[in-house]
Amino acid sequence: MRNRRRGAKAIAALANALDALGAERIALVGGFGEPLRPYLPPDVAKRLVRPRRDAVDGAILLAGGALDDAERLP
Repeated sequence: MRNRRRGAKAIAALANALDALGAERIALVGGFGEPLRPYLPPDVAKRLVRPRRDAVDGAILLAGGALDDAERLP
């Protein structure tokens, strides 16, 4: 429980920093994202959105590749 709260606190700090920088979308990704959602402050949780793509697509984009918009997650 303690580690979950610490993790949620770190995620909240990152989300708030991204928001201050003008981020339009903030999504939790990876295996720990959704399980930590109940521990997030309500103001942070309500700003989160579903990821548009999966981790493989993210890796392709980070490597400088391009993706077809028709292949987005629902």
